[in-house]
Amino acid sequence: MVQGNRMIFLLFFLTPGPPQKAVSGQTLTQMTSQTNSVFRVFLTAVAVLFFHSGVIQFQNGLGDACAFSVGQEREVGEKLLTSVRKKFDLLDDLDITRYINGIGAEILGAAGSQYFDYKFFVVNDRDFNAFAAPSGLVFMNSGLIEMMDSENELFSVLAHECAHVSNRHIAGRIEKSTKVQIGAMALVLAGVALGAGELSEALITGSMATAASMSLKFSRIDEEEADRQAFEWMEKTERDPAAMYKMLQTMRRIARINRNKIPTYLLTHPEPEVRMGYVQDLLLLRGGHSYKNVDEFEFLRMKYRVLALSRDHSILRPRLLKKIKKKDGIMAEFGLSQLYLAQGDYLKAMESLQKVIFAYPGRPILMADRGVIHLQAGRYEKALESLGSAIRADPECVYASYYLARTYHQSGDLIRARDYYKDLLVRFPAYSRLYYNMSEIEAVSGQQPAAHYYLGMYNWLEGDRRLAKFHLKEAVKNLNLGNRIRSKADNMLDKIREIEKR
Repeated sequence: MVQGNRMIFLLFFLTPGPPQKAVSGQTLTQMTSQTNSVFRVFLTAVAVLFFHSGVIQFQNGLGDACAFSVGQEREVGEKLLTSVRKKFDLLDDLDITRYINGIGAEILGAAGSQYFDYKFFVVNDRDFNAFAAPSGLVFMNSGLIEMMDSENELFSVLAHECAHVSNRHIAGRIEKSTKVQIGAMALVLAGVALGAGELSEALITGSMATAASMSLKFSRIDEEEADRQAFEWMEKTERDPAAMYKMLQTMRRIARINRNKIPTYLLTHPEPEVRMGYVQDLLLLRGGHSYKNVDEFEFLRMKYRVLALSRDHSILRPRLLKKIKKKDGIMAEFGLSQLYLAQGDYLKAMESLQKVIFAYPGRPILMADRGVIHLQAGRYEKALESLGSAIRADPECVYASYYLARTYHQSGDLIRARDYYKDLLVRFPAYSRLYYNMSEIEAVSGQQPAAHYYLGMYNWLEGDRRLAKFHLKEAVKNLNLGNRIRSKADNMLDKIREIEKR
């Protein structure tokens, strides 16, 4: 029987690699040290998920496993999420999160009723990679987004990963694995996390020689099912599935460029040519369809924000300048604006943004971008004006609402800032930064127990269970019975204790 929670999670890879953060000015030695450190943490997490105080038991010596239930998969996902937030460098930006989850919601609308509540994340990692984890956790690397040219390509990849979850392929692979295969797959995952290199090759090749052939066989079946499901969802949402074929072409090109390295995505994905074959057949069989035109503005804006937040600026700047000179390169100008903003050059940031605003007049989100530049430059009145205009034009612009709250906060209007933060918390209860912002306001206002509660929630969402429990206990200790915040802190502590027992 499967005992609930220490299971495989990184099962469906395009390509592998440990998360690492590109920092301007880092030396090769520093980057290598950082990569090794991240790998050690990741490898420890993998080992714990497989072996720590919960193992896979089998009904007989042949290794026939019982079903991995939906409830057990939910438990795995819930515990895994806290570890992921701590171990992975997530681009936890409200603007990016809103966009990616919006695409995810469109996919799930086509998919229909699901077992799980899906969550979508962007990982700050240059590798060409996306993967699904138990209970609807879907991750996409910044390096994959960098290689995309359209929103339909993004949709196709997310749809593919959602199909793995929807069809319970993760549970299926756990059920079909023998005791030897589970151990072998742990080593495979360790090799995948390490990326290219002699140690990675030894781990992968050795474990593959031991077992895992059955897992690969089922994985190829799963891959085709996921591709066909994603294709169907694209058609249902009137998106051109030719984008799926284009992404597979990109994958093939990257595989050929990295021919000297082990193509570790082949552990769970068949060669791109195989997938391209049946996707092309589907396109030919269903030819003649007309699809909606997709405005690429939002996708390109998100893409360049991701690049500005994740890429080395000394490398990114010349690439953006080169793109600007080409036809339709105006959104690269937006990327340049974000790069200058990150560097604190507010004059150049505004100059580049104004060119984008001229090309795309009347876009509320660009008014919000202008407000953010004013805020970072300390021009609070102008920030309030731009952000207010963005919200009046689009009341659902959460990016503008968040930075309006930040502007009130930094300019000393704590009452208005608190109101906006609380409203955003109702809509985005898993966005950790909001809890930190609220803790600052409560602390300055002399409400220390409430500040402890919000710090507890912030640390929980950031994956620091120890600090989360400390602050939540402080909130409970200093608040009266019946207090609303105390009740929330009590409930959260109960949830943490329950997760720790599993």
